[in-house]
Amino acid sequence: MKTIPLRTRIVLPSLTLFLLVVAAGCGKKTETASTGDEISALRQEVAALREEVAALRGRPGVKVRGQSATGAEVSNFPAASDSWQETVAALREELATSRRQLATNLTQIAVDRGGDAWRRGDFKESMKLLKPLAEDGHPIAQHRVAVMHVLGQGVPKDAAEAIKWFGKAAEQGQGESQHSLGLRYLWGDGVEKNSETAAAWFNAAANQGIPDAATWLADSYWTGSGVQQDVVEGYKWLLLAGDKFSINHRNGVTMEQFAAQLTPQQKAEAEQRARDFVPKRTGPEDF
Repeated sequence: MKTIPLRTRIVLPSLTLFLLVVAAGCGKKTETASTGDEISALRQEVAALREEVAALRGRPGVKVRGQSATGAEVSNFPAASDSWQETVAALREELATSRRQLATNLTQIAVDRGGDAWRRGDFKESMKLLKPLAEDGHPIAQHRVAVMHVLGQGVPKDAAEAIKWFGKAAEQGQGESQHSLGLRYLWGDGVEKNSETAAAWFNAAANQGIPDAATWLADSYWTGSGVQQDVVEGYKWLLLAGDKFSINHRNGVTMEQFAAQLTPQQKAEAEQRARDFVPKRTGPEDF
């Protein structure tokens, strides 16, 4: 894949000099030739950054956020006039926005590359790419770093390290990490067993529409483990788990056998709750 060259010159010495002149008391309301040059330079810098973002958008498999770069958008700024200070301020804000957008898109590219490495089984390369992003607070990178510590992919198995990264991602609303963290508390893997904490994380993940978490949350409600027992709510979550429902959770008990333990009214109520359920993602989805 052809690498898109990225501009590294984002500091504007000319703008710095210009602002020093303003700070020195240049309160003229008439536009000078140099002021026009400054504004023109700023417009060009904004356009250049937007072009870089647009170039990133064109890369296969890259998810890019933000608006596309067009000459029309750049020309929407106030024209250089008696209020040229406002023009410069608007351009500076647009530059800052474009830089943030570019940084976000570059981060996404790195996450995508880490995901590609993981999928092809190059776990050391995946860890190399994702660990710095995890340390910078990216929730998907944090989740995958945790998974690799659980499975010993590219690094030795380390339950405590997995708990740390699952926790960081879960706190940012990453649903798969919330589910995984619930399992760690349920099993006492790397942390002291706590059924209430496990159920709370299962609930957070299940409400994001993660079927595996729905299965475990159903089990919690059915048995009263970590929550007040509620067989109607339990059956609702079993219905929402769908194909992810595992008979292993109930020692071979089937969905039909679960349903047989409810009254017709309870079963109807659970089915209605399941129909009314709308999942709400609170964090980014795992790759």
